[in-house]
Amino acid sequence: MEGLEIIECIAVEQVPYSVLSCLALGIFSIFIPTSVVYKLTKNCDKTFLTEMISGLIYLVIMTGLLVSGILEKPTGEYQYKVRITEDVSYVEFTDKYDVITENGDGTYIVQEK
Repeated sequence: MEGLEIIECIAVEQVPYSVLSCLALGIFSIFIPTSVVYKLTKNCDKTFLTEMISGLIYLVIMTGLLVSGILEKPTGEYQYKVRITEDVSYVEFTDKYDVITENGDGTYIVQEK
């Protein structure tokens, strides 16, 4: 489209549902060492400590994986940071693109319809 300056192209990524299911199952796996410790010791304090340590280790590992982006997969869709000139009709512009965000510096984050 004439009068449209693309500043940046951003690939849209998401975490697949299978990964989220594995994360949920991992949370339940925290209870396995907890149950074993309780059955062996019959001590609630040691059981609680085991649960806390297992939970923290799991939390650190999963947070690291999610933040690093290893689990994210590209969707094949893109968002664009663009600047439009006064020559472009805003109605024509919104007919072709979905406006995701309007930034204060005169740029927009858009996605093709």
